Amino acid sequence: MNYTSGHWVVNKYNQYDVCTTDGRMVSYQTSYESLPMEEAKANASLISASPDLYSSLKELLIIAEATPGAQCRVNRARAAIAKAEGR
Repeated sequence: MNYTSGHWVVNKYNQYDVCTTDGRMVSYQTSYESLPMEEAKANASLISASPDLYSSLKELLIIAEATPGAQCRVNRARAAIAKAEGR
């Protein structure tokens, strides 16, 4: 899967933007009446955590697949990974 590499962070000057630590833009959001400022900031935080969450879930899936009785969690993890990969 190809996505913008590098560590993603919320832009310290515009808390709606997500960029890499070397300044490359990943996501730009704006706050509208229908999307309160605090919600837009929370969305930016979640987006900035996405690469870390994705790689951690893939690592945990390996452990869960070997754990008896974890099939429901394995299926949910596989579905989330597939969604992140656009499948």
